[in-house]
Parts: sequence; structure tokens; C-alpha cells
Amino acid sequence: MKKLLLGFVIGLFLSSSALAFSDITITSPDYLSTTYLTEKGIINGYPDGTFQSDKPINRVEALKIILIAADKPISENFAGKFADVPADAWFAKYVETAANLGIVSGDGQTGNFVPARQVNKAEFLKMVLKAFEINPDDYAQILNVEPADVPADAWFAPYLKFAAKFKIIDLDANGNANPAKFLTRGEAVDILFKTLTKGRGLDPQVLLNLAEKHLIETVNLLEAGDLLNAGLNVGIAEKTMVILNDFLPNNLTVQSSSKITDSIKNLVGAYVSGENGQIDSVLEASGNAWRLADEAEKLNPEQTTGITGKIKELAHSIAEKAREIKGGGE
Repeated sequence: MKKLLLGFVIGLFLSSSALAFSDITITSPDYLSTTYLTEKGIINGYPDGTFQSDKPINRVEALKIILIAADKPISENFAGKFADVPADAWFAKYVETAANLGIVSGDGQTGNFVPARQVNKAEFLKMVLKAFEINPDDYAQILNVEPADVPADAWFAPYLKFAAKFKIIDLDANGNANPAKFLTRGEAVDILFKTLTKGRGLDPQVLLNLAEKHLIETVNLLEAGDLLNAGLNVGIAEKTMVILNDFLPNNLTVQSSSKITDSIKNLVGAYVSGENGQIDSVLEASGNAWRLADEAEKLNPEQTTGITGKIKELAHSIAEKAREIKGGGE
């Protein structure tokens, strides 16, 4: 694996607040999945800059992002496997590639692919697992999840049970997997991102870059006095680092980045405590921020000195103010 790198030294004072899509904010439930898949070139938005998470996704749209995510070479040869897939259609090469790889087949009655039909959860999961060459039967002994609405002999049972077992999908309050549910763009992206996460198919460098981007923005927002958005940004960084730690727990860059994330989280806490007049909490949180930044710097000084120096500066400044207030008896 290539060496993981952080650009904290050169990137500290650059703004990183630009969103991938105008209709997906940092508080959107699919923010991390859409941002990651956009960074990897797996998904695109519409010309107006939106993603439109609630819009239905059809079979060819789903197939395209699955093949790209699975890093499958796309064939330019057209054999006309399906009567309803013309050679000049933008999606022809994706359908042909998927058919050649055994990921899709025609409709059982007509033999057509029906490209414009909405894709349902069962179909999508089958395409995803086949594209990633995951055979649910290999996990049969541990697939002890039994969705209430999935008959044991249904063709889609192995795919739904696998997805439920590994938390790629969630069962509803009644224990149903809802295999026939037509998916939205946001739901499809969520399933794809979770599949990559569970299968350790995510790109660690992209995740690290995303964490760095939000940590830098957190520091910028703290200095601007925007504590709410600072908290939101460090929250995204924290979620990203949880995934990275699961992938690469012994990686030095990941370890130092985790300490930086915890340090900045404490720094945010110190600022919030200051706003609320909780002086002792300011001192405790700022001390933790300084200590964690120092530990990160010692772990990986080449990559972290820019951000750790800034954290220490801010932690020291707010702690000094707290001490002045406490010493003055206010």
C-alpha cells in the first residue's frame, strides 16, 4: 500500500468548506457517503450542482456506479445482448460489461434488460455483491439473520440475509428487509458505501484527505467564532477516523490523525465551555487538546507539526483567558 500522507503543514490556512452538492449539507445523513463517492469519481450530480438524493434510481444508473465502485474494466465491445439496449446508448457499454461478467441477465419473460425501470433493493444488492465477487453462500453458516419478509427459498434471500448480517442494510421495526422497495439515489449510495466499508474496499488516502479537510475547517471556524459548524465538522472527521482506525489500526499516520481529531474535539469543547462560562471545563478540555496535539506531533512530526502547532496555540490562548478569569474571581 502507498504511504498515507496528510497535508496539514501546507493546507492549514486554506478554506475547505465547499460542498460536493448544493443540496447536501454537512448535516445530511448521506453527506459522508456522497462526498467520498464523489471524491472517487463514482457518482456525479446534475448540471445545476445538486445530487437529488430522493430521486429514484434506475437499473442502468445503478449498474454504472456499481461497476465503477468495483473497479471493473468497462468493455467497449458491443454484442447486442439485449434487444432494448441500443448500441448508441450511453449505458450500452455498462450493460454489456455487466452481462459478460455475469452480474446481470435479462428479464425472465422477455429477455430484455429494461434499463429505465427503477431498481429495487433485492436487485441492487445482487448486482453489488456479484460485482464485488462476494458469494453469500460462502457465509451460509453465519447468516443467522432471518428478515420477516424474505422467504428462505426466494432467489434474493442470500443477498438480503448477507446485507442484513453485515449491516449493509437495516431491517425495519418489524424485522422486514423490504426487498421490493424501489431505491432512491441516496439509498443506493448508502448501500454502496457501506459495502465498501464492510469489505474494506474504501481508499484510505481519500478518507484521510476528507478527515483533514474537516479538521482544517474546524480550526478555521473556531477562529471565526462559529462553534456550531466547528462542532459539525469535527464530528464528520471523527466518523471518518473511526472507519480508518478499523481499516488500519497500526498505521502511524492514522494513529496521529486520530489524536489530532481527539485534540480538536477537545478544543471545540473548550470553546463551548468558555461560551457557557464553565471555566474549569475550559481548563480541562484545553489541557487535553494541548496534550493530544503534542502526542500526535511526537508520533508523526513530519506530517503534523503545522496543525499541532496551531492547536497548541489556540489551546494555550483559551486556557490563559480562563486562568485570568478564575484568578480574578469572576
